[in-house]
Amino acid sequence: MCAAHQRPMGYADQPRRIRRRDEDGNAQEQQMETILMPSAGARLTYAELNQSPVQGPAEETHVPLIGRAIVNPEGLELLDMNGGPLVPNVPPDMVPPIHLINSNENEAQGGYALTRKLKNLSHHGPGWGELWFGIKYKQVRPGLYQAPQPGRGEVAIKKLRKRVLDAVLRHGNDLPLSQDLRNIDHDYIRVAMSVQGRENPYREMSRMDEIGDNIHVLKQIEFLQDDHFCYIVMPKACGRQSLDHALFRQQAELAPHEARSYFVQILRILAYLEEKGIHHRDLSPDNFIFLEHDQLVVMDLAMSVRIPVDNETGRRTLIRALGRFGTPAFMAPEIWNDIDGFDGVSCDLWSAMLILYGMLTNVPLYRRPDADQDISFRYYVVARGITQDPINELIQEILGDLFDEEEPNVPDQHILLTQSQSHLALTPHAKELFHHFFRVEPDERYTLGQVMESNYVRYQED
Repeated sequence: MCAAHQRPMGYADQPRRIRRRDEDGNAQEQQMETILMPSAGARLTYAELNQSPVQGPAEETHVPLIGRAIVNPEGLELLDMNGGPLVPNVPPDMVPPIHLINSNENEAQGGYALTRKLKNLSHHGPGWGELWFGIKYKQVRPGLYQAPQPGRGEVAIKKLRKRVLDAVLRHGNDLPLSQDLRNIDHDYIRVAMSVQGRENPYREMSRMDEIGDNIHVLKQIEFLQDDHFCYIVMPKACGRQSLDHALFRQQAELAPHEARSYFVQILRILAYLEEKGIHHRDLSPDNFIFLEHDQLVVMDLAMSVRIPVDNETGRRTLIRALGRFGTPAFMAPEIWNDIDGFDGVSCDLWSAMLILYGMLTNVPLYRRPDADQDISFRYYVVARGITQDPINELIQEILGDLFDEEEPNVPDQHILLTQSQSHLALTPHAKELFHHFFRVEPDERYTLGQVMESNYVRYQED
Protein backbone atom coordinates (compact mmCIF):
# COMPACT_ATOMS: atom_id res chain seq x y z
CA MET A 1 0.00 0.00 0.00
CA CYS A 2 2.62 2.52 -1.08
CA ALA A 3 1.60 6.09 -1.85
CA ALA A 4 1.96 7.73 -5.22
CA HIS A 5 4.82 10.21 -5.39
CA GLN A 6 3.99 13.79 -4.53
CA ARG A 7 6.21 16.74 -3.65
CA PRO A 8 6.74 16.69 0.14
CA MET A 9 5.84 19.70 2.27
CA GLY A 10 8.74 22.04 3.03
CA TYR A 11 11.06 21.10 0.17
CA ALA A 12 12.43 23.76 -2.15
CA ASP A 13 14.84 21.39 -3.83
CA GLN A 14 16.14 17.84 -3.70
CA PRO A 15 19.57 17.31 -2.07
CA ARG A 16 22.24 18.67 -4.37
CA ARG A 17 26.02 18.80 -4.61
CA ILE A 18 27.69 22.11 -3.79
CA ARG A 19 31.34 23.18 -3.81
CA ARG A 20 32.37 25.34 -0.88
CA ARG A 21 35.56 27.42 -0.66
CA ASP A 22 37.84 28.07 2.28
CA GLU A 23 39.01 31.51 3.45
CA ASP A 24 41.75 31.54 0.78
CA GLY A 25 39.27 30.84 -1.98
CA ASN A 26 40.39 27.25 -2.55
CA ALA A 27 37.72 24.77 -3.55
CA GLN A 28 36.88 22.22 -0.87
CA GLU A 29 35.25 18.82 -1.21
CA GLN A 30 31.75 18.77 -2.58
CA GLN A 31 28.99 18.38 0.00
CA MET A 32 25.38 17.35 -0.22
CA GLU A 33 23.10 20.31 0.48
CA THR A 34 19.46 19.84 1.49
CA ILE A 35 17.26 22.93 1.31
CA LEU A 36 14.10 23.04 3.39
CA MET A 37 11.83 26.07 3.09
CA PRO A 38 10.18 26.98 6.41
CA SER A 39 6.80 28.66 6.35
CA ALA A 40 6.18 31.92 8.16
CA GLY A 41 4.53 29.92 10.94
CA ALA A 42 7.61 27.72 11.35
CA ARG A 43 9.70 30.86 11.93
CA LEU A 44 7.49 32.29 14.70
CA THR A 45 9.38 32.80 17.95
CA TYR A 46 8.05 32.21 21.44
CA ALA A 47 8.24 35.97 22.10
CA GLU A 48 6.03 36.67 19.07
CA LEU A 49 3.51 34.02 20.11
CA ASN A 50 3.47 35.41 23.65
CA GLN A 51 2.05 38.70 22.34
CA SER A 52 -1.36 37.04 21.85
CA PRO A 53 -3.64 35.77 24.65
CA VAL A 54 -3.20 32.12 25.59
CA GLN A 55 -6.10 29.99 24.33
CA GLY A 56 -7.43 26.49 24.67
CA PRO A 57 -7.34 24.12 21.69
CA ALA A 58 -9.42 25.14 18.69
CA GLU A 59 -12.77 23.47 18.05
CA GLU A 60 -12.83 20.14 16.26
CA THR A 61 -14.91 20.39 13.10
CA HIS A 62 -13.96 17.56 10.72
CA VAL A 63 -16.20 14.55 11.38
CA PRO A 64 -15.12 11.35 9.62
CA LEU A 65 -17.60 9.05 7.90
CA ILE A 66 -17.73 5.53 9.35
CA GLY A 67 -19.33 3.04 6.98
CA ARG A 68 -21.54 0.13 8.00
CA ALA A 69 -19.71 -3.20 7.94
CA ILE A 70 -20.84 -6.70 7.09
CA VAL A 71 -18.84 -9.24 9.09
CA ASN A 72 -18.21 -12.68 7.59
CA PRO A 73 -20.23 -11.90 4.46
CA GLU A 74 -21.80 -14.79 2.56
CA GLY A 75 -22.35 -15.33 -1.13
CA LEU A 76 -19.25 -13.50 -2.39
CA GLU A 77 -17.44 -14.61 -5.54
CA LEU A 78 -13.67 -14.74 -5.25
CA LEU A 79 -11.06 -14.63 -7.99
CA ASP A 80 -7.45 -15.69 -7.57
CA MET A 81 -4.55 -13.26 -7.88
CA ASN A 82 -4.48 -13.68 -11.67
CA GLY A 83 -8.17 -12.94 -12.09
CA GLY A 84 -9.22 -16.55 -12.67
CA PRO A 85 -11.79 -18.58 -10.77
CA LEU A 86 -10.64 -19.62 -7.32
CA VAL A 87 -9.51 -23.25 -7.29
CA PRO A 88 -11.66 -25.35 -4.91
CA ASN A 89 -10.16 -26.41 -1.59
CA VAL A 90 -7.40 -23.77 -1.59
CA PRO A 91 -5.78 -23.70 1.90
CA PRO A 92 -7.05 -20.70 3.96
CA ASP A 93 -3.49 -19.51 4.62
CA MET A 94 -3.03 -19.03 0.85
CA VAL A 95 -6.36 -17.30 0.16
CA PRO A 96 -7.93 -16.43 3.53
CA PRO A 97 -11.67 -15.76 3.55
CA ILE A 98 -13.00 -12.22 3.52
CA HIS A 99 -13.98 -11.15 7.03
CA LEU A 100 -15.14 -7.58 6.48
CA ILE A 101 -16.74 -5.49 3.74
CA ASN A 102 -18.64 -2.20 3.55
CA SER A 103 -22.39 -2.84 3.37
CA ASN A 104 -22.60 -0.08 0.75
CA GLU A 105 -20.55 -1.76 -1.95
CA ASN A 106 -20.72 1.37 -4.10
CA GLU A 107 -18.57 3.08 -1.43
CA ALA A 108 -16.47 0.04 -0.53
CA GLN A 109 -12.70 0.22 -0.90
CA GLY A 110 -12.35 -3.58 -0.92
CA GLY A 111 -12.86 -6.68 1.18
CA TYR A 112 -10.59 -7.51 4.11
CA ALA A 113 -9.28 -10.81 5.40
CA LEU A 114 -7.74 -11.04 8.87
CA THR A 115 -4.49 -13.02 8.76
CA ARG A 116 -2.78 -12.52 12.13
CA LYS A 117 -3.66 -10.92 15.44
CA LEU A 118 -0.68 -8.78 16.41
CA LYS A 119 -1.69 -7.73 19.92
CA ASN A 120 -4.45 -6.68 22.29
CA LEU A 121 -4.90 -2.95 22.73
CA SER A 122 -5.34 -1.97 26.37
CA HIS A 123 -4.57 1.76 26.45
CA HIS A 124 -7.22 2.44 29.10
CA GLY A 125 -7.71 -1.04 30.50
CA PRO A 126 -8.73 -4.44 29.11
CA GLY A 127 -11.19 -4.75 26.28
CA TRP A 128 -10.11 -1.59 24.39
CA GLY A 129 -9.52 -3.51 21.19
CA GLU A 130 -7.15 -5.52 19.01
CA LEU A 131 -4.62 -4.88 16.26
CA TRP A 132 -4.70 -7.25 13.31
CA PHE A 133 -2.75 -7.74 10.12
CA GLY A 134 -4.73 -8.62 7.03
CA ILE A 135 -4.96 -8.38 3.27
CA LYS A 136 -7.21 -6.32 1.05
CA TYR A 137 -9.16 -7.97 -1.77
CA LYS A 138 -9.84 -5.73 -4.76
CA GLN A 139 -13.53 -5.20 -5.48
CA VAL A 140 -14.05 -5.98 -9.16
CA ARG A 141 -17.75 -5.25 -8.91
CA PRO A 142 -20.30 -5.60 -6.09
CA GLY A 143 -20.14 -9.19 -4.87
CA LEU A 144 -16.95 -10.06 -6.80
CA TYR A 145 -13.49 -9.72 -5.22
CA GLN A 146 -9.97 -10.58 -6.42
CA ALA A 147 -7.11 -11.77 -4.21
CA PRO A 148 -3.92 -9.68 -4.30
CA GLN A 149 -0.51 -10.72 -5.58
CA PRO A 150 1.83 -12.19 -2.94
CA GLY A 151 3.24 -9.41 -0.75
CA ARG A 152 0.70 -6.88 -2.00
CA GLY A 153 -2.50 -5.58 -0.46
CA GLU A 154 -1.25 -5.91 3.13
CA VAL A 155 -3.21 -3.87 5.67
CA ALA A 156 -3.36 -3.25 9.41
CA ILE A 157 -6.75 -3.15 11.12
CA LYS A 158 -7.52 -1.64 14.51
CA LYS A 159 -10.60 -3.32 15.94
CA LEU A 160 -11.96 -1.08 18.71
CA ARG A 161 -14.80 -2.00 21.10
CA LYS A 162 -17.35 0.83 21.01
CA ARG A 163 -18.73 0.17 24.48
CA VAL A 164 -15.30 0.52 26.12
CA LEU A 165 -14.43 3.61 24.08
CA ASP A 166 -17.73 5.19 25.10
CA ALA A 167 -17.12 4.46 28.80
CA VAL A 168 -13.60 5.93 28.68
CA LEU A 169 -14.70 9.08 26.88
CA ARG A 170 -17.61 9.57 29.27
CA HIS A 171 -15.45 9.19 32.39
CA GLY A 172 -15.23 12.58 34.09
CA ASN A 173 -17.14 14.24 31.24
CA ASP A 174 -20.80 15.19 31.10
CA LEU A 175 -21.29 14.24 27.48
CA PRO A 176 -24.65 13.97 25.72
CA LEU A 177 -23.68 10.72 23.99
CA SER A 178 -26.20 8.24 22.63
CA GLN A 179 -26.94 5.16 24.71
CA ASP A 180 -27.43 3.03 21.57
CA LEU A 181 -23.97 2.31 20.20
CA ARG A 182 -24.97 -0.16 17.53
CA ASN A 183 -24.81 2.51 14.83
CA ILE A 184 -22.95 5.62 15.96
CA ASP A 185 -23.75 8.60 13.78
CA HIS A 186 -22.33 12.03 12.81
CA ASP A 187 -23.64 13.75 15.96
CA TYR A 188 -22.18 11.11 18.29
CA ILE A 189 -18.75 11.29 16.63
CA ARG A 190 -18.75 15.11 16.69
CA VAL A 191 -19.37 15.15 20.45
CA ALA A 192 -16.94 12.30 21.17
CA MET A 193 -14.16 14.11 19.27
CA SER A 194 -14.39 17.03 21.71
CA VAL A 195 -13.05 14.97 24.65
CA GLN A 196 -9.59 16.20 25.70
CA GLY A 197 -6.89 14.74 27.90
CA ARG A 198 -7.01 11.11 26.83
CA GLU A 199 -6.51 8.93 23.79
CA ASN A 200 -9.43 9.52 21.46
CA PRO A 201 -9.78 7.15 18.47
CA TYR A 202 -12.48 9.32 16.90
CA ARG A 203 -10.02 12.21 16.80
CA GLU A 204 -7.41 9.87 15.31
CA MET A 205 -9.90 8.97 12.57
CA SER A 206 -10.63 12.65 11.98
CA ARG A 207 -6.93 13.45 11.49
CA MET A 208 -6.35 10.50 9.16
CA ASP A 209 -9.35 11.51 7.08
CA GLU A 210 -8.64 15.26 7.00
CA ILE A 211 -4.86 15.53 6.66
CA GLY A 212 -3.70 11.96 5.97
CA ASP A 213 -1.79 11.71 2.68
CA ASN A 214 0.57 8.72 3.20
CA ILE A 215 3.48 11.12 2.64
CA HIS A 216 3.46 12.99 5.93
CA VAL A 217 0.51 11.54 7.89
CA LEU A 218 -0.86 8.01 7.64
CA LYS A 219 -4.20 7.94 5.81
CA GLN A 220 -6.90 5.37 6.34
CA ILE A 221 -8.15 3.02 3.65
CA GLU A 222 -11.59 2.84 5.22
CA PHE A 223 -13.46 3.29 8.51
CA LEU A 224 -16.14 0.71 9.29
CA GLN A 225 -18.41 -0.26 12.21
CA ASP A 226 -20.69 -3.10 13.18
CA ASP A 227 -22.92 -3.33 16.27
CA HIS A 228 -19.97 -3.75 18.63
CA PHE A 229 -16.75 -2.56 16.99
CA CYS A 230 -15.18 0.23 14.97
CA TYR A 231 -12.57 -0.80 12.42
CA ILE A 232 -9.73 1.43 11.25
CA VAL A 233 -8.32 -0.11 8.07
CA MET A 234 -4.95 1.38 7.14
CA PRO A 235 -1.79 0.60 5.17
CA LYS A 236 0.59 -1.82 6.85
CA ALA A 237 4.14 -0.71 7.60
CA CYS A 238 6.76 -2.10 5.25
CA GLY A 239 10.20 -3.57 5.87
CA ARG A 240 11.68 -1.92 8.95
CA GLN A 241 8.18 -1.37 10.41
CA SER A 242 8.57 1.58 12.81
CA LEU A 243 11.39 3.99 13.57
CA ASP A 244 11.42 2.49 17.06
CA HIS A 245 12.14 -0.90 15.49
CA ALA A 246 14.92 0.56 13.33
CA LEU A 247 16.49 2.31 16.33
CA PHE A 248 16.24 -0.12 19.23
CA ARG A 249 15.27 -3.57 17.94
CA GLN A 250 17.95 -4.13 15.33
CA GLN A 251 21.48 -5.17 16.11
CA ALA A 252 23.06 -2.69 13.70
CA GLU A 253 23.14 0.98 14.72
CA LEU A 254 21.93 3.66 12.34
CA ALA A 255 24.63 5.22 10.21
CA PRO A 256 24.95 9.03 10.66
CA HIS A 257 23.66 9.70 7.13
CA GLU A 258 20.60 7.53 7.84
CA ALA A 259 19.85 9.44 11.05
CA ARG A 260 20.10 12.74 9.22
CA SER A 261 17.89 11.50 6.38
CA TYR A 262 15.19 10.34 8.79
CA PHE A 263 15.40 13.58 10.76
CA VAL A 264 14.92 15.63 7.57
CA GLN A 265 11.78 13.57 6.88
CA ILE A 266 10.54 14.19 10.42
CA LEU A 267 11.08 17.94 9.94
CA ARG A 268 9.02 17.85 6.75
CA ILE A 269 6.27 16.09 8.72
CA LEU A 270 6.42 18.74 11.48
CA ALA A 271 6.26 21.49 8.85
CA TYR A 272 3.16 19.81 7.41
CA LEU A 273 1.50 19.54 10.83
CA GLU A 274 2.30 23.20 11.51
CA GLU A 275 0.75 24.21 8.18
CA LYS A 276 -2.37 22.20 9.06
CA GLY A 277 -2.53 23.67 12.58
CA ILE A 278 -2.13 20.36 14.44
CA HIS A 279 -0.12 19.63 17.61
CA HIS A 280 0.58 15.87 17.74
CA ARG A 281 1.27 15.72 21.52
CA ASP A 282 2.77 12.21 21.55
CA LEU A 283 5.69 12.03 19.13
CA SER A 284 8.06 9.13 19.78
CA PRO A 285 9.89 6.66 17.53
CA ASP A 286 7.07 4.10 17.59
CA ASN A 287 4.67 6.67 16.09
CA PHE A 288 6.70 6.92 12.89
CA ILE A 289 6.32 4.00 10.49
CA PHE A 290 7.88 3.11 7.16
CA LEU A 291 5.39 2.83 4.31
CA GLU A 292 8.30 2.07 2.03
CA HIS A 293 11.81 1.01 3.03
CA ASP A 294 13.02 4.54 3.81
CA GLN A 295 9.81 6.62 3.70
CA LEU A 296 8.52 7.72 7.11
CA VAL A 297 5.00 8.87 7.94
CA VAL A 298 3.58 9.80 11.33
CA MET A 299 0.61 8.02 12.84
CA ASP A 300 -1.46 7.79 16.04
CA LEU A 301 -2.83 11.32 16.36
CA ALA A 302 -5.39 10.20 18.93
CA MET A 303 -3.96 12.67 21.50
CA SER A 304 -3.57 15.56 19.07
CA VAL A 305 -5.23 18.97 19.34
CA ARG A 306 -6.00 21.70 16.87
CA ILE A 307 -3.76 24.72 17.54
CA PRO A 308 -5.69 27.93 18.36
CA VAL A 309 -5.30 31.01 16.17
CA ASP A 310 -5.39 34.71 17.07
CA ASN A 311 -8.22 36.19 15.00
CA GLU A 312 -6.49 39.57 14.80
CA THR A 313 -3.05 38.44 13.66
CA GLY A 314 -3.97 35.14 11.97
CA ARG A 315 -1.06 33.50 13.78
CA ARG A 316 -1.18 30.52 16.09
CA THR A 317 -1.18 31.20 19.83
CA LEU A 318 0.23 29.53 22.89
CA ILE A 319 -1.99 26.79 24.32
CA ARG A 320 -3.46 26.59 27.80
CA ALA A 321 -2.08 23.88 30.08
CA LEU A 322 -3.61 20.49 29.27
CA GLY A 323 -1.79 18.35 31.85
CA ARG A 324 1.01 15.88 31.27
CA PHE A 325 0.61 13.74 28.20
CA GLY A 326 2.80 11.65 25.96
CA THR A 327 5.88 9.57 26.76
CA PRO A 328 8.06 11.14 29.52
CA ALA A 329 11.31 10.27 27.72
CA PHE A 330 10.13 12.34 24.73
CA MET A 331 8.29 15.06 26.64
CA ALA A 332 9.24 18.76 26.66
CA PRO A 333 9.91 20.35 30.09
CA GLU A 334 6.93 22.70 29.82
CA ILE A 335 4.59 19.73 29.29
CA TRP A 336 6.09 17.82 32.22
CA ASN A 337 5.67 20.92 34.41
CA ASP A 338 2.18 21.62 33.01
CA ILE A 339 3.06 25.22 32.12
CA ASP A 340 0.11 27.40 31.11
CA GLY A 341 0.96 28.83 27.71
CA PHE A 342 3.05 26.37 25.69
CA ASP A 343 3.84 26.30 21.97
CA GLY A 344 2.56 23.05 20.45
CA VAL A 345 4.94 23.31 17.49
CA SER A 346 7.98 23.76 19.74
CA CYS A 347 6.92 20.85 21.97
CA ASP A 348 6.56 18.53 18.97
CA LEU A 349 9.96 19.75 17.77
CA TRP A 350 11.45 18.96 21.20
CA SER A 351 10.24 15.37 20.82
CA ALA A 352 11.74 15.23 17.33
CA MET A 353 15.08 16.50 18.62
CA LEU A 354 15.09 13.78 21.28
CA ILE A 355 14.49 11.25 18.51
CA LEU A 356 17.47 12.67 16.62
CA TYR A 357 19.58 12.44 19.78
CA GLY A 358 18.62 8.77 20.11
CA MET A 359 19.44 8.09 16.47
CA LEU A 360 22.92 9.63 16.85
CA THR A 361 23.82 8.17 20.25
CA ASN A 362 21.72 4.99 20.46
CA VAL A 363 20.65 5.96 24.00
CA PRO A 364 17.80 8.18 25.29
CA LEU A 365 18.76 11.62 26.60
CA TYR A 366 16.69 11.17 29.79
CA ARG A 367 13.87 9.17 31.33
CA ARG A 368 11.86 12.25 32.32
CA PRO A 369 12.49 16.03 32.00
CA ASP A 370 12.82 16.57 35.74
CA ALA A 371 16.06 17.96 37.19
CA ASP A 372 15.28 16.59 40.67
CA GLN A 373 14.53 13.05 39.51
CA ASP A 374 16.71 12.60 36.43
CA ILE A 375 20.47 13.11 36.60
CA SER A 376 20.91 13.10 32.81
CA PHE A 377 18.37 15.87 32.38
CA ARG A 378 20.09 17.88 35.13
CA TYR A 379 23.60 17.51 33.68
CA TYR A 380 22.94 17.56 29.97
CA VAL A 381 19.89 19.83 29.52
CA VAL A 382 19.75 22.16 32.53
CA ALA A 383 23.56 22.49 32.68
CA ARG A 384 23.81 22.25 28.86
CA GLY A 385 26.46 19.58 29.09
CA ILE A 386 25.75 17.81 25.80
CA THR A 387 28.02 20.07 23.77
CA GLN A 388 30.57 20.99 26.44
CA ASP A 389 33.55 18.71 25.85
CA PRO A 390 35.28 19.58 29.18
CA ILE A 391 32.22 18.38 31.11
CA ASN A 392 32.02 15.15 29.11
CA GLU A 393 35.75 14.53 29.42
CA LEU A 394 35.56 15.08 33.20
CA ILE A 395 32.67 12.61 33.49
CA GLN A 396 34.76 10.09 31.53
CA GLU A 397 37.70 10.60 33.84
CA ILE A 398 35.76 10.39 37.11
CA LEU A 399 33.22 7.68 36.30
CA GLY A 400 35.47 5.54 34.14
CA ASP A 401 37.45 4.47 37.22
CA LEU A 402 34.47 3.88 39.52
CA PHE A 403 33.16 0.65 38.07
CA ASP A 404 33.55 -1.89 35.35
CA GLU A 405 31.50 -0.82 32.33
CA GLU A 406 30.52 -4.43 31.66
CA GLU A 407 28.86 -4.81 35.07
CA PRO A 408 27.91 -1.36 36.34
CA ASN A 409 26.74 -1.08 39.93
CA VAL A 410 25.25 2.40 39.62
CA PRO A 411 22.88 2.57 36.62
CA ASP A 412 22.56 6.38 36.58
CA GLN A 413 26.33 6.84 36.58
CA HIS A 414 26.71 4.22 33.87
CA ILE A 415 24.16 6.09 31.73
CA LEU A 416 26.09 9.33 32.24
CA LEU A 417 29.30 7.61 31.19
CA THR A 418 27.72 6.13 28.06
CA GLN A 419 26.14 9.46 27.14
CA SER A 420 29.36 11.40 27.65
CA GLN A 421 31.17 9.02 25.29
CA SER A 422 28.50 9.63 22.66
CA HIS A 423 28.63 13.40 23.13
CA LEU A 424 32.37 13.52 22.47
CA ALA A 425 31.76 11.66 19.19
CA LEU A 426 29.07 14.04 17.88
CA THR A 427 29.88 15.95 14.70
CA PRO A 428 30.34 19.74 14.85
CA HIS A 429 27.03 20.43 13.10
CA ALA A 430 25.12 18.10 15.45
CA LYS A 431 26.72 19.77 18.47
CA GLU A 432 25.83 23.20 17.11
CA LEU A 433 22.19 22.17 16.66
CA PHE A 434 21.90 20.60 20.11
CA HIS A 435 23.58 23.64 21.69
CA HIS A 436 20.99 26.01 20.25
CA PHE A 437 17.96 23.82 20.88
CA PHE A 438 18.17 21.96 24.18
CA ARG A 439 17.26 24.86 26.45
CA VAL A 440 14.77 24.58 29.31
CA GLU A 441 13.34 28.02 28.57
CA PRO A 442 11.34 27.84 25.32
CA ASP A 443 12.14 31.44 24.34
CA GLU A 444 15.85 30.51 24.16
CA ARG A 445 15.47 27.61 21.71
CA TYR A 446 15.76 27.42 17.97
CA THR A 447 12.40 27.63 16.20
CA LEU A 448 11.27 24.96 13.74
CA GLY A 449 12.39 27.25 10.93
CA GLN A 450 15.86 27.66 12.43
CA VAL A 451 16.26 23.91 12.83
CA MET A 452 15.17 23.38 9.21
CA GLU A 453 17.83 25.86 8.09
CA SER A 454 20.56 24.65 10.45
CA ASN A 455 23.94 23.47 9.19
CA TYR A 456 23.18 19.95 10.40
CA VAL A 457 20.13 19.74 8.15
CA ARG A 458 21.63 21.55 5.16
CA TYR A 459 25.03 19.87 4.92
CA GLN A 460 25.89 16.21 5.14
CA GLU A 461 29.06 15.75 7.17
CA ASP A 462 31.52 12.94 6.59
